[in-house]
Amino acid sequence: MRAWNLGATEAAGRQVLAQLHQHGYEAFFVGGCVRDSLLGRTVKDIDIATSAKPEEVIACFERTVPTGLQHGTVTVLMDRQPFEVTTFRTESEYVDFRRPTEVQYVTSLEADLQRRDFTMNAMAMGIDGELIDPFNGQKDMEAKILRCVGNPVERFGEDALRLLRCVRFAAGYHLDIEEETWLALCEQAPLLKHIAMERVRAELERLVEGEAPHRGLQLLLSSELLGYFRQDIGLPVQSAWRTPLAEGALANLTALHAASARWALLLLLTEEGPAAARHAMRQLTFARAAGEAVGSVVALHDEVVAAGLAQPTGVTPAAAFKLAAVSFGKEAAQRWLEAIAVLHRASQAVPFAHAAQLASAEPSSHSRNHSPSLLLTFLQSDVCELLVTRGEKWLLEMPCTELSELAITGSDLIQATGLKAGPWVGHTLYELLNRVALGDLSNSHADLLAAALVHIKEKSE
Repeated sequence: MRAWNLGATEAAGRQVLAQLHQHGYEAFFVGGCVRDSLLGRTVKDIDIATSAKPEEVIACFERTVPTGLQHGTVTVLMDRQPFEVTTFRTESEYVDFRRPTEVQYVTSLEADLQRRDFTMNAMAMGIDGELIDPFNGQKDMEAKILRCVGNPVERFGEDALRLLRCVRFAAGYHLDIEEETWLALCEQAPLLKHIAMERVRAELERLVEGEAPHRGLQLLLSSELLGYFRQDIGLPVQSAWRTPLAEGALANLTALHAASARWALLLLLTEEGPAAARHAMRQLTFARAAGEAVGSVVALHDEVVAAGLAQPTGVTPAAAFKLAAVSFGKEAAQRWLEAIAVLHRASQAVPFAHAAQLASAEPSSHSRNHSPSLLLTFLQSDVCELLVTRGEKWLLEMPCTELSELAITGSDLIQATGLKAGPWVGHTLYELLNRVALGDLSNSHADLLAAALVHIKEKSE
């Protein structure tokens, strides 16, 4: 019996199989749990296929949930663990290149496995650990090959989301896509337009936030899948992610542990600014908080770069960075430092001559009326070097970055001045916050109140 090291979860799963067997039905572990078990990877979910029909599965257990009866799936609760139990089935014609129009129950496990996407996902395992592998999935995994089950053109035509899953599996499992499968993927790439953006985003999240995002992004670019989303994200990613700078940065994307830092780096490479970044995140159906987190990093970048390259009188790189941290938040500042460090290292491998060549190039149709070399110019500047080496220290030494951290409130100002509440309260508090952040004013109630009264008087004169 093969051990999966899942403790109570595995034991409960075997109990589900045993109970189905006791009632005279066939039952097997299938799909990802078998694949990951053979690879020695952590098994996350245990799926079960059975010859029992849904109503028969329900009759075999005390606690079940009819989660997908139209697809033959019942969730069985065993020892408080959920297991998706699905009847052996085949699928007929697909609609919208995603959903089967009809599910037909079958009595053959092999017929059930034949409908699956890739050979490594078309394996089953019995309760005694016996491997059922009619399409040589284990052999393909040992050879580091990702191959469709049967005709790859048909498999991708049935469910176009498999196009992205193919890229994600190849990257995450360090596999080479078999030639016929790859050619079919490129041929069927336009079908991705039929897939909802929510599902596209979910696959991209797993890819970008996974263990091998560089490999996955290379495959996306080579296959041109990025050009076939249902909704245009409005960014020139096909060109922006192919530059020497991008190649070096993407190769080190795993140095960034926060998802927002990874996505921010990808969007910074396009040089399209915060509005375009937020639009792209919305088009990809990211949650508002996630989109804002990335948009804030890009907005902070714009502010720091503008100050760093223009170097206005009296504004040091430290001051510009601290003020940006106040404007967009300490977390955005931290994520930006992490992303810019990766980009800065990548820029060192790009000759300055290349930067000069880019500077003389015509702006892209997507650009914001500036040369596409602005990012590279900043990354290769002394200001960027200073920010990369000292930015973390500057961030840590800031007494506060939010109004809630000030030792004075709007109510305090109203009470001390006797003035009616109005916009002046917020303006005054932000003035105080900026001065405290820069170290020009201590964060004590007495000093803040005194400074506020002077500020209010000057504004009224």
